[in-house]
Amino acid sequence: MRWRLRPYTIPMNTNKLTGPFGAKCLAIAGSLALAGSAHALTVSNGDLFLGFRVTGGTGSSFDYLIDIGQASLYRDATGSFVLNNTAGINIGNIGADLTSIFGANWYTRNDLYWGVVGTVNLNPVGIDAANTEYASKGETTFGTPEAPWNRRSNSQQGSANTAIGPSGLTGSSLTGASSTANSTRAVQQNSGDANSWYSYVHAADGSGTSFNGSYNSALEGSFGGGTGGSALDLFRMTTSTTAGLPGTYLGRFTTDTSGNITFTPTAVVPEPSALTALAGGAALLGLMRRRSAAARA
Repeated sequence: MRWRLRPYTIPMNTNKLTGPFGAKCLAIAGSLALAGSAHALTVSNGDLFLGFRVTGGTGSSFDYLIDIGQASLYRDATGSFVLNNTAGINIGNIGADLTSIFGANWYTRNDLYWGVVGTVNLNPVGIDAANTEYASKGETTFGTPEAPWNRRSNSQQGSANTAIGPSGLTGSSLTGASSTANSTRAVQQNSGDANSWYSYVHAADGSGTSFNGSYNSALEGSFGGGTGGSALDLFRMTTSTTAGLPGTYLGRFTTDTSGNITFTPTAVVPEPSALTALAGGAALLGLMRRRSAAARA
């Protein structure tokens, strides 16, 4: 008698993948799919960029740079939102990238720095004229906003535009570059590459100035105090004919140990229902005061 081996096909009906084993299978399949999901980045005029770098140890050969979308998202924000959530702008699982590049303890490293910059190039974007700039400052005392960057002349801010714009940071080293597997809006750069984040933001290391002398390493915050002690204040600088006028404070970035980044604007506008409730409460308080005054009379 001859035995014939018949091929066996594993059923792929995911409705039957229940229980712990099924959950693990689906999780593995999802991870495998994500691992091949790199995309070519498309950079738009007026986008802001969030950069991470270290000065030594794990990940010191790399930068991590994320396109966090149009400046108007932050300039016009009326409420807090999470950048890793579709309610704001979905930048993906950057916590996984940060762990991969800088280690599982990235959020407690005092040599890990982060900051935000952006510029409007020659063509205006909405109400932002050409050479409008955006830059962060790392809070020295958590919860206390930093003094704003000063506005400068059109030509002075134009030089920073060159460093931040298509001829610099956001040019050939970023536009069209392959994204990471965990974020379609992020890239891992070699810190030694021309136009890398590190090549512009390294004044703290004594190696030079950043963005043509516009913004030094004060634009960054570190994680020496953990995520609960690190915040970035965001400022908007239109050009000025009077030197030294302060920029506008827009709000602050914070993050948690999973890499979920939140932007909180300076003034959060109450919901209409909350305004109605406040108005009703004020009216009721006024009525009670009038009745109390009438009773005393």
